[in-house]
Amino acid sequence: MLSMPTYATYDLHLHTHWSYDACAPVEYYFRRARELKLRRIAITEHFTMDSLPDILEVAQSCPEVKFIRGTELTVRTPMGYSVDLVCLGMPIPIPPEVEQVFER
Repeated sequence: MLSMPTYATYDLHLHTHWSYDACAPVEYYFRRARELKLRRIAITEHFTMDSLPDILEVAQSCPEVKFIRGTELTVRTPMGYSVDLVCLGMPIPIPPEVEQVFER
C-alpha cells in the first residue's frame, strides 16, 4: 500500500490583505505553504485580481509551491440568495466579459 499524506498538499481558498476579510501579506502564504510542504495554493481575493502582480513576484521566489490564479465572486441566485464562488484558473489577460463581472 502506498504511503499517503494525512493532509491535503494544497490550499485552494486563501485571502491576503487585498481582500476585506484578511490581513496577511502574500509572502506569508508562500512561506507557510513551504513550511507545510504544500504543493499548490490558490489566492482567491474577493472581487479582484489586482493582487496578481504581487503574487506572481512572490511566487517566483518559491518555485516549489505552484500558484493557481483565482478569485472569489459573490453571485445572487434567482431566488435572492447570495452564493460565493471560488473561480480557479482565471485567464491572463482577463477577457472583457469576465472583467464586467468584477465591475458589478
